[in-house]
Amino acid sequence: MEQLSNNVVSYLSSDINDSTTSIPVVDGAVFPSSGDFTIRINNEFMKCTARSGNTLTVERASEGTSASAHTTADPVAAILSKRSLLATIGDFVQRSTFASRIAAGQAGRVWFQTDGPYQAVDDGANWQNYLLNAFVTLPSFSSPTWVNQGSADITTSKGFYHLVTPTGNVRAYVQSVPSAPYTITAAFDALLSTSNEAGICLRNVSGSLVTFGINQYGEVVASKWDNENSLNSNYTPDLYNGPRPVTWLKLEDDNTDRKLSISPNGQDYQLILTHSRTDFITPTQVGIFINGRGVLNLYHWG
Repeated sequence: MEQLSNNVVSYLSSDINDSTTSIPVVDGAVFPSSGDFTIRINNEFMKCTARSGNTLTVERASEGTSASAHTTADPVAAILSKRSLLATIGDFVQRSTFASRIAAGQAGRVWFQTDGPYQAVDDGANWQNYLLNAFVTLPSFSSPTWVNQGSADITTSKGFYHLVTPTGNVRAYVQSVPSAPYTITAAFDALLSTSNEAGICLRNVSGSLVTFGINQYGEVVASKWDNENSLNSNYTPDLYNGPRPVTWLKLEDDNTDRKLSISPNGQDYQLILTHSRTDFITPTQVGIFINGRGVLNLYHWG
């Protein structure tokens, strides 16, 4: 990372020739302690790559200048040069895997994920994450548990939850449901076998479930389950079908009703299903599910 500082000047503490790469200065503490920056001694620019105490490690004759000898007490100044300016601009666009993302702390930087779908903006303290231009909260379940796990698996190393299930009935990954009133939004995509669904689920203490998901055609399917292996019946939500790269669902409990809404972009929601908040079950858990063989990628949970 390029480092910039204001009004930074020290002086050579001894002579140097035209090939010296360890530059002795009177006061090294005025320079950045790490990273790259440009210094100027007389007419020569040098790229500094490290500092140890009062010694600067440099690459000589930077940016088309000529290496030359310099003498004790010559000023050594940190400057904003063409190279350092372009490097600074480049530092504001970061690309990496999720695991290699650098810490936030420089407001205005943007980041693109190379092993997943996210982009992010550094607000000076935290990375604000986005998916297809919509702000997202990365999934982070509290003390999650499995329902009917079998050989199902979930990975979280890329920032999103990647749930894979084999053949079978409902397999779910759940946590405690919030106290009402609450609103949960989820953004996900799914790859499903015929007649299977994936999405959000609610579960009660006896193991009954209500599921809100999409099938292989992108249709919303809402179902009641006596348990993970026995379907009771289906709700009939208003259907809003059509191609969408990511499905956004919003589940609300307003202390009176349970409501399901769908959005094409995470901002504009359409209500498609309403029933009593205790219809069929009084849930104690909420999470994600797949009914049968499939893959679900959960990108946002908030």
